[in-house]
Amino acid sequence: MGACFSGSIPHHTFNKGPAHQRSALRSHSVSASSPSTAAPPPPLDGSDLTNRLPPELWNLILSFLYPSQLTRVARVNRRLYHLINNLGLWTTIHTKTFPQEPLLLLPNVPPSTCYTLFICASSLLICEQCFHHCKDAQNYFYTLERWLRGGSFFIPLPVWLPWANASIRLCFNCRKSHFEQHPEPIPNSFKGKRLCLTMVRERLYLSDEEIIQVKRFGCGPGGYKFCAEDALMTARTIYGGDIGIATVEKPFPELLGRSENRTYGYHKRRKIMEAGGTWQHIAE
Repeated sequence: MGACFSGSIPHHTFNKGPAHQRSALRSHSVSASSPSTAAPPPPLDGSDLTNRLPPELWNLILSFLYPSQLTRVARVNRRLYHLINNLGLWTTIHTKTFPQEPLLLLPNVPPSTCYTLFICASSLLICEQCFHHCKDAQNYFYTLERWLRGGSFFIPLPVWLPWANASIRLCFNCRKSHFEQHPEPIPNSFKGKRLCLTMVRERLYLSDEEIIQVKRFGCGPGGYKFCAEDALMTARTIYGGDIGIATVEKPFPELLGRSENRTYGYHKRRKIMEAGGTWQHIAE
């Protein structure tokens, strides 16, 4: 520090803002130092930083992450891959999600890795907050009309969580609880607007029983007009936020098929290995 500030710096450099001050300080430091000054050490790569922390500390850090975040961190390097695979979280999720279905393990593969692979394969229907498996659709539908419609609003959908700086899959109940504490803003297209009955039905997917709850105005030539903001809030409550409304028309059987194909792939791999086949890990 003393060598950097020895000598004198021209007074006019202090009138040019912080950037100029730093530039003047750097140039002065270089001129005052000897030519044999050692170069700064190279920056540490990810693996060096990972190895510096003991497993206990890593386990504490990783305990603050959601499952989808853990799977991304596991791609950083081999050590984090093994640390995350060995977390007890995956076994806990499986026990809570499939209490009556013990997992059939892959031959010659560590149990922790098997649980990780199976939970990741089933992740489309597992809430990352409560770990509830949303395969049983009938528990989430309010009316026969929605059951026949086959919407996917009740399954875990990605919701942006600012404190996690990521989109996390939340089931209907967790989304509803989240948006009660963190309400979504009202779009300008709904502020102070009125909607006709057809728009409330087709745009917000409200049934006649639910439309009764919406604030309405006097009946004119085109029928009753409904408060757009109130109709939107009603739909958000019923479908679990805007993301739930947006997925009403997406067929649930298609998503269920995707999830079952992924879990089928796990069991197909198991049968191949039981028959003597091999499986090369991405990270050994």
